[in-house]
Amino acid sequence: MDPDTGYRTQIRPTQMVMDQFEFQRNLREVQKVPEINLPPLREVTARAEFPSMPLSTEAAYFPSGQGSAWVPITVSIPYARLTPQLAEQGDGYHYQTDVLIRVIPELPSSGIETAPIEERIEVRVEESELESYRASRLLYEAQVTLPPGRYQIETLVRDNPSGALGRASTSIEVPRLSEGGLKLSTLLLVSGAIETTPPPPQGPRPPFQFGRWRLIPVVNGQFAAQSLTAYIQAFGYRMDPQDDRARLRVDFFILKDGRLFSKVAPSHHRPTNPSSVAIMSEVSLRALRPGDYTLRARVTDEISTEVMESNADFSVTLE
Repeated sequence: MDPDTGYRTQIRPTQMVMDQFEFQRNLREVQKVPEINLPPLREVTARAEFPSMPLSTEAAYFPSGQGSAWVPITVSIPYARLTPQLAEQGDGYHYQTDVLIRVIPELPSSGIETAPIEERIEVRVEESELESYRASRLLYEAQVTLPPGRYQIETLVRDNPSGALGRASTSIEVPRLSEGGLKLSTLLLVSGAIETTPPPPQGPRPPFQFGRWRLIPVVNGQFAAQSLTAYIQAFGYRMDPQDDRARLRVDFFILKDGRLFSKVAPSHHRPTNPSSVAIMSEVSLRALRPGDYTLRARVTDEISTEVMESNADFSVTLE
């Protein structure tokens, strides 16, 4: 300290700077987040396991006018994989199942959108019928109208009492029905047809009902009866200008392992409707042993000489 001025005379600037650096270093050490060394953590994924159920989805197409098609959809669910519950009122049991169906175009850029089909199914069963139901299947039917294109049909089924889930998918291609030339719908194989009241022209159209005929679909193309019913529609044929009728010949062939096994006598049709004609024929299965077969429908336009074919696989089982 200078006695005359009262100020410090021995100031060391370098030491002051070093002291400041040391202070800042210690401050940073104090502010650091402490590091904790832990053993490697094991990744754990939580997953709920639900029972699964097998099911199948099938679809067909038939012309509906305006270039679009009716597409009936069948979902087959085994009752053996559903859970019956005691009915709250009265005797017996009931099943409760939720069904979700989505129709998705394979080309997202097509701009085609269809609303999903959602429905809860409840089936009431008497106790005496429970065992027979377990040996059968629940058939759910729906229908959509689609323009030409290729689609994926996805089905999700949930058995509400058990939480069991089932998924199935199928694809279908709706051709350009408005183009000229002979064309055929899906060849549908059913167990029979029931004559009923036709639906109103402007009202809802039940699946698998064509005019006054209500077709009875089968499960996975399996037939234990002595016959099946084949149903197909032809359209785009020519009309004879002499009498305004078409001239169609229809042949059915049964194939085994790709080879001709038997054939049905041909039938001849002379429709006056220029848009389409429905063809239904009963095919005998009496000569067929259990196994897998293919039914081929061949339609010949005798005016234009065009020929179109459609196949459907089926199997014959023991009763």
